[in-house]
Amino acid sequence: MTKLTYYYLLSVVTLSVSLPVLAAEISYDEARALRKAGKILPLSTVIAQAQVVKPGKVIEIQLDEDDGQYEYEIELLDANGRVWEMEFNATDGALMDLELDD
Repeated sequence: MTKLTYYYLLSVVTLSVSLPVLAAEISYDEARALRKAGKILPLSTVIAQAQVVKPGKVIEIQLDEDDGQYEYEIELLDANGRVWEMEFNATDGALMDLELDD
């Protein structure tokens, strides 16, 4: 193995180790199974909580798994036309993040 090949492989391995792990989107069937098993809250419960935090129209919902934790990501359009992004713990409904979308 040449020095150049060695350094290239080393940089690829180093880069792959240092990249963050991205959340995995949960399919509809997986979400149904998780709900049936009691591992996540019903979507209606989390939407009601989102409406309390920021009243408005829900425009997007996604269920992800991040580091073994299930999270609902909800985008909501408020009365002023602003889009809010919220993350809720799908197991207990705790608000984890609230951001105004740019």
